[in-house]
Amino acid sequence: MYCCQFPVFIKGEKFIMENSVFNIILRRKNRVFINDDDMLKSLSAAVGEKNKQIVATMNKNIEVFGYTMSEALFDKLVHMKAKNREVMYDALVNGLKEITGADRAYNPMYPNFPESVMEKDDFELYFNAIVHYWSFGTLLPYEEKKERVPLFNTAKVKVLEAGSFDDLNDIFNNFCASKTSLSKSDVDDMVFILNSAKVTLPDEIPFKENTACICRLLVDTGVDTDGSLCRKYIKTATDVLRLVTAMSDGDVSLAENTKFRNLKRGERRIIMNLLAGCGNAAEDMSRYAGRWIRVGEKLHPGEFAKNERYTKVVQAFGVIRNDGKIQSFAGRMDAAVASGDVNTVVSLLKKRPGEFARRIDFLLRTFDKDADRKAVIMGFASVAKDVSSTVLLQVREHFINKLDSSDDMRVFFPKGNLARSYYVKNDKTEAIPEDAMIMVIAVCENALVNIYGSRAFLGKVYIDKALRNYTVPFSLRSAGKTMTAVSRGSRIAIDDSVKIIRPFIWWTNTKNDIIDVDLSVAVFADNWDCLEHVSYSNLKSEKFGMYHSGDITNGGPVDGEGAAEFIDLDIDKALGAGARYAVFNVYNFSNEFFSKMEHAAFGFMTRENMESGEIFEPSTVKQRMDLASATTTCIPVIFDLKERVFIWCDMALTADHVRAGYGGINVESNLPSVVVTCKAMVDVKKPNLYDLLMFNVKARGIITANPDEADIRFGLDDNCDVKPSDIDVIVGKYL
Repeated sequence: MYCCQFPVFIKGEKFIMENSVFNIILRRKNRVFINDDDMLKSLSAAVGEKNKQIVATMNKNIEVFGYTMSEALFDKLVHMKAKNREVMYDALVNGLKEITGADRAYNPMYPNFPESVMEKDDFELYFNAIVHYWSFGTLLPYEEKKERVPLFNTAKVKVLEAGSFDDLNDIFNNFCASKTSLSKSDVDDMVFILNSAKVTLPDEIPFKENTACICRLLVDTGVDTDGSLCRKYIKTATDVLRLVTAMSDGDVSLAENTKFRNLKRGERRIIMNLLAGCGNAAEDMSRYAGRWIRVGEKLHPGEFAKNERYTKVVQAFGVIRNDGKIQSFAGRMDAAVASGDVNTVVSLLKKRPGEFARRIDFLLRTFDKDADRKAVIMGFASVAKDVSSTVLLQVREHFINKLDSSDDMRVFFPKGNLARSYYVKNDKTEAIPEDAMIMVIAVCENALVNIYGSRAFLGKVYIDKALRNYTVPFSLRSAGKTMTAVSRGSRIAIDDSVKIIRPFIWWTNTKNDIIDVDLSVAVFADNWDCLEHVSYSNLKSEKFGMYHSGDITNGGPVDGEGAAEFIDLDIDKALGAGARYAVFNVYNFSNEFFSKMEHAAFGFMTRENMESGEIFEPSTVKQRMDLASATTTCIPVIFDLKERVFIWCDMALTADHVRAGYGGINVESNLPSVVVTCKAMVDVKKPNLYDLLMFNVKARGIITANPDEADIRFGLDDNCDVKPSDIDVIVGKYL
């Protein structure tokens, strides 16, 4: 067990850490941390009435960010000591500003946007842009800011509940129990909690990448001095490689190479101890022989040769370094497949159930005799209960889509740390009989019920059918830090009252360079023909109701107010002109990776009226994300005008994709790659939250159509116990 004291307040005067426990609970749970020690023991009627007025004022003030207090939170604040309440309120306001992006100044080129752009002719817009470019982004057209009509916003506010220490433990436990990769912000929060809070490590951490992050902290902080604590979670040489990769700040998914740092002698002994406990590590090490050779250069295993405990480890490094031949699992598999020995193939794969599941499509195409296919399916069925639920859900969905779809395109999302775009190719693979695919689907479903049935009983459960529009969060490692957590491919509906979509970007220069980031939008027909675009080269389109706030080429000082660009899109006008999809793009014209910038963000607002309210109104922000991928181009979101849904994308075009266009760093020059990326994201078929939760209910609950009689409710409303944004809960308790 690894624990340390949990600091929150210094006697109610200030928070110990600026981006602390308070912010994590607020951001992830929509809850306000309340320390029971800060409560008044008694409260007179007069003081209670005065406190209610104070808290009501606080509540009114946070409505500008799109939030309100629950009755329970309101009551707690009424009974809180005055000084502590002031501290809490300051932290709450600062936290909500950070979440919505209201902690930044948004200064577009035209302060009376969108009216200014609508009223100016093309020559004036062009001339203003040229003067701005000539001045290296320092001169902006003068325009006296007009008073704007106050925002009449009927948007639904988010309800803030009272939070406690239990919320922090719940977040940490869900991260540890996750069956899938976590985003960088998830990992940062998990490490912060482990390093700052009184938590107990679980008996198991199922996802290996998360294991590497936690074990790295145990080693770095000196809590584990010999590898004995890490041994609980690290079982194979590849697990050890992930740990060494994490210690070098590398890609623990092992999709990309890592430059390994020098290791201290104590760290080297820990690594050797862990490898010595992996049994015959040589075969596993051969999977990443090149990396192990580089690790060996930092590890110096020869220095441990005199200790018999490390004999096999030293020998394994010798074999790899001298290109020794190890009969690998993959080699035995390939030989058995080549010889048509289905029994040997099945026997080998039963020892690795996860790999069996990933190869089953290939095997059913390769072994085309009925008896052989039956042997493959029966072998898979015998070990399916040992396959992770994430893989079973994906295999099931894969074969369901094969049965239902005549599409001849396949979509691939490469593994790794970056939100890179995928590759699409014609599917020329051999057909698999329908009955074989149906059998595999049934095997996956039975195994899922078996797995979920071993977990705690849920009681009566209500599941909103709208959750079919939200994808299961399988891989989050490349997800950006967002205002509201959502997995790629999810479809988020908007109210019928919304008339305007207003995306925005905000950025500053770096310490050494002037940075020019560009916001653009392209609209497409049903068949993905591009109908129009608005970007720095074309600031407005009357026909499609799209207007750009002006191209700013200089983000200003890294510690300054920054620069902003906005686009307004009139949904009815664009739809009436024949548009189906609106694709929002962000390009770094300066060719600097977003990950190298101190400040860069994207978000979008929804409005009922284009002219009302300030250009940036935090209560209308529906999503905001930090731009932090190691790319220069990002497609954050696609809007389906016909269905009135946002399709969350958070995908990046690689440099190769951008160069594949016509030469410009803009949307109009890269339409082919933009279309391919967006078409795949719109059409991609992924397991959805509704199906995932239904498997849980089938295994350990009772479904009910009445939310009022349910013990637990899954849906979109604030009164639901679990919502799609509760990704840590979903991956920790239901996936």
